[in-house]
Order: sequence, then C-alpha cells, then structure tokens
Amino acid sequence: MKTVDELSDFDVEGDSIFMAPELLSGANSQKISKAADVFSLGATLLEISVGINLPNGGPMWHSLREGDIQFSPSAQRSPALEDIINRMMEPEPANRPTIDEVLLHPKLQTYLPVEKRGSVSPFSSS
Repeated sequence: MKTVDELSDFDVEGDSIFMAPELLSGANSQKISKAADVFSLGATLLEISVGINLPNGGPMWHSLREGDIQFSPSAQRSPALEDIINRMMEPEPANRPTIDEVLLHPKLQTYLPVEKRGSVSPFSSS
C-alpha cells in the first residue's frame, strides 16, 4: 500500500461527486493530502444535511468546488453545522480544518458520548 506521499495523479480514484477540486484538476502542483478526505467528508455531510443527492456534474457541481454552498434559509439546520461543512469544503486545501479540528468542532462533539467529548480519537477504546 502506498503512503500519501507516494501517490500520483494516476492513483486518484473515487466518485467525482465527493472528490476534492485539487484531485480533479490534474495539476501536479497540488499535492494529494488528507485535506482531500476532509473535503469528501464535508460533501458527505452536505448531502446528508440537505437531503438530496449531490450532482455529478453541471453548474451546481462546479459551484460546490468553488466554495459556493447555498443552504436554504427555511431548513432546520444549525448554523454551526453549516459552518463546519463550509470550512470542510473550502476550495483551498490549506484552508480546510484538519480531521482533528473537525472532530473537536462543538457541533460534532454533541453527538459523542460525554466520556468521549474533547477527544480527537472518539473511536478509541480508552
């Protein structure tokens, strides 16, 4: 198995619906990083929170990769949830939160058992 540093553009696979923009550009100047996984998780949370299937192409698909995420004001979503999704889907990888920062986000912490809150490893047995 290759490490992140050993990956090349030819190793990129996945569903374009959830793929980070830097993986789709084909530019070798962008190094594949864990930030791409954060983008994909943000896209997954967006799809779940809005209750629709995200597009696999077209204007809305491009808008999402440009950071233009439109939440319906009539929806019953927390502004904190919208904030973390926006941050996770930031077009520039260096500006996205790390997975540890995502896990420590106050909104996501409320879904963890009390004894696991504040931990960056909520799935560990300790």
